[in-house]
Amino acid sequence: MAGHTCEHCGKPTSLFDPEPARRLAEDAGVPLWATIPFHPDIAAHTDAGHPIVAADPDSEAARAFMELAEKVAS
Repeated sequence: MAGHTCEHCGKPTSLFDPEPARRLAEDAGVPLWATIPFHPDIAAHTDAGHPIVAADPDSEAARAFMELAEKVAS
């Protein structure tokens, strides 16, 4: 989980420093395929059998998961 966008003001906030993941990928010589934004409903939707990409396909998290899936599929 990379960050969270406030539902009230729209301001993005990093939850974790993104640099360690970027450095790890760079050091390993592999691309960093995705950063998935935190969405409070990801776990709830998944537990209910409705992944975020189905339950809220227009969310930032759903779009990030779909972009990652496209990279994995290609």
